[in-house]
Amino acid sequence: MSEAVIVPTEIRELTDTTNDMPINKATLALSADKLSAACTITLTSGVNKGTATSFDGSSNIEIPLPTALVANVTGSVTGNADTATKL
Repeated sequence: MSEAVIVPTEIRELTDTTNDMPINKATLALSADKLSAACTITLTSGVNKGTATSFDGSSNIEIPLPTALVANVTGSVTGNADTATKL
């Protein structure tokens, strides 16, 4: 059995903790073309790391990955895996 989720239907009181002032409906954006502050997104997994890419919400982004990815193999590898140049 799952718990009921209560979704607020109106904004009563929020506080801007940075400026220590109340926020009301007039100061909230109902929609936005982009984020007020851009953020940087990076994909990483151990030694593999994508190029950090700035994202502000105004368009889609692609995060470039290295052309060769490094992997740690657990267990034994058979065949010519150490010297193979093609699949």
